[in-house]
Amino acid sequence: MAKLAIPLFLYTETPLHPGTGAQVGTVDLPIQRERYTDYPIIQGSSLKGVFRSLARECNWQSDEIAAMFGPETGEADKHAGAISFTDARILLFPVRAIGTVFAWTTCPHVLARLRRDLTHCGLDGLPNVPAPPAKDGALVPTGSALLSGSAQQGPIILEEFSYTAEANQDIKQLGDWLSRQLFTNDAAFGFWKTKLAADLVVLPDNEFREFAKTATEIVTRVRLDENTKTVQPGALWTEEHVPSDSAFCALVLLQDPMADNKQASWTAAWVSQKIKTFDGQRIQVGGDETTGRGFALVRFGGGNDGKAR
Repeated sequence: MAKLAIPLFLYTETPLHPGTGAQVGTVDLPIQRERYTDYPIIQGSSLKGVFRSLARECNWQSDEIAAMFGPETGEADKHAGAISFTDARILLFPVRAIGTVFAWTTCPHVLARLRRDLTHCGLDGLPNVPAPPAKDGALVPTGSALLSGSAQQGPIILEEFSYTAEANQDIKQLGDWLSRQLFTNDAAFGFWKTKLAADLVVLPDNEFREFAKTATEIVTRVRLDENTKTVQPGALWTEEHVPSDSAFCALVLLQDPMADNKQASWTAAWVSQKIKTFDGQRIQVGGDETTGRGFALVRFGGGNDGKAR
């Protein structure tokens, strides 16, 4: 049983392809999805591998890596690692919007799961948000440019769909809270913090689900013959990508290392301190690394006061 848990937030800066390795529909290489919701996910095994590789790149001692992530495959029966990752689940999904180029969407179901996950970490602070008022309704922050002028209610256009939106101060507070979790205080993220607080849309669960299913990027790729520069036979395929500017959240579960050669100071708290040294760094997760896919900003949530940022 884990002694500690911390939330891990990922913000994608380039399109992301957490592939399934098998065709399940018209797309040759689809992304990973939850079976019962169809929400995009990043499997925990992928995250663990990425952070293990990052630890190597940062020249961690080999015994520290083995204690935290487990021994290499040939010695996997010696002991388990001290760190586990849940699947990273979608938190914010970007869609095209009239008036603001794009907006981030989420829904009550996603926010309820986030609140539940934060209780595992002993954290609170997630603002309470009411549900959208109707099937075709939406909630937006007070003063959002998604609504024309200073209107408090009116139509908004997301992709090709129209919703009747209501301005709500709670949504602005939610956007402020999420911006503190997802972005660092670096000046480079000032624009994004302001935009998230203004261009966040809470949709009904089913409407969000449809966007998460149908508004991903579908890319057609080919492989060329080196000599003729024509497409090789059978070398045309389609890939599905999660868009840039999406956000995910996972839980990182920590326990005391079980390695025989562990030092006395190696506790779950030590594991937490070590993994949090990656806070604010960028990782590359998923497929197509050599074509620039999968860059994401890493943020670990929570502080010593039991509050999220």
